[in-house]
Amino acid sequence: MSYNTFLDAFFSNWILNLGSLSVVMVVLSYVRSKFISFSKVIIFINILFPVIIFIWVFTFLLLNALYLGYGHPKGVSGVMLSENRLFVVDFLLGGGSRATSSTRYARIHILDPETGKKTLRFSTGEAGALTGIKGDSLIFYGEDLLKIFSSSNGKLIGKLGRKTLPDVFPELSAGIDNVMVSRSDNVLELKTLDGKRYNLSMETATIYPEVSKNRYNEKSKDRTIFINNEKEIKTNAGPAGTVLLTLGGEDGNQEIRYIKGKNRNKINDNEFLMGKFIAVSEKQNCFVVLSYETTKKSGLILTCLTLDGKEKLWELRNDILRVEDDSEDPLTTEYVTDDNSGKLFFAVKDEIISFDIKTGDIIWRQKL
Repeated sequence: MSYNTFLDAFFSNWILNLGSLSVVMVVLSYVRSKFISFSKVIIFINILFPVIIFIWVFTFLLLNALYLGYGHPKGVSGVMLSENRLFVVDFLLGGGSRATSSTRYARIHILDPETGKKTLRFSTGEAGALTGIKGDSLIFYGEDLLKIFSSSNGKLIGKLGRKTLPDVFPELSAGIDNVMVSRSDNVLELKTLDGKRYNLSMETATIYPEVSKNRYNEKSKDRTIFINNEKEIKTNAGPAGTVLLTLGGEDGNQEIRYIKGKNRNKINDNEFLMGKFIAVSEKQNCFVVLSYETTKKSGLILTCLTLDGKEKLWELRNDILRVEDDSEDPLTTEYVTDDNSGKLFFAVKDEIISFDIKTGDIIWRQKL
């Protein structure tokens, strides 16, 4: 499933959708009036009325989000960069009522990171996260553990669920007793019925015996400087890394945060309301903090500082970012950095923006 401007607008607009249904009903009423003397035609059209209404509403509320994937997204939930391709995960809402909340259904977009051109979009059929990319395979974690999609055409090429895992991996042939998810390590921790334990990587869909070594350090060994839990910038020196900078509050107020050094003392008086680290670049000698103008997470602010935290290089507020705030739909943000090119890819609500991380210049922006 690729992009279609008309269908995206159609499935995003109640007025357009119901207006189209009304036109269909008027046409059927007109046809019925012309065949008033043909009882069988009248009976058929009378049956057709409720059937069309049911199919129309069912498609709009659920079938589209589950299978078709047309419409403007309600938010973003992930961004990944691999092999000169940019992958963005957003979501539609389907079903729900006054008593129950709507269900998220994820879509995956593939874009050119240089130009922002959209090349492919497809629906995953469930809520979840893109956890790994291996060649042509996109590894998606959802309700039934892992799905494998082709990045060439978006087709589902495999499932790794509780029932199918023993058929795929001989190590699990005894059957699965328990599955635990470790998102910090990006693995599924599996226990078999014969008491053995394995880890299934959600990044590569490969299995290996569970080991006691520090996987966290192995995961970050290829990164000299990295962000940990959005509140620390660390190096991979030492068994668990070394903290360079943190974002923390003062005097019990954890909503207004400051840049702090190794000794946990403030480096300067710059305030970041509900701030978090979203990008760090050793090559460009800088990092970026996302903060807000209000505690309702409205009014985005992006601030870039030198890696020692002492100098502000640039700051962009919502008059430049032009992100529409909607109190009914809180802003969702995702981000990824390409240290080699010095670019920050920042996805918010229903679009993705490419920045030059050193200057703050917007290179391109693309609606999803």
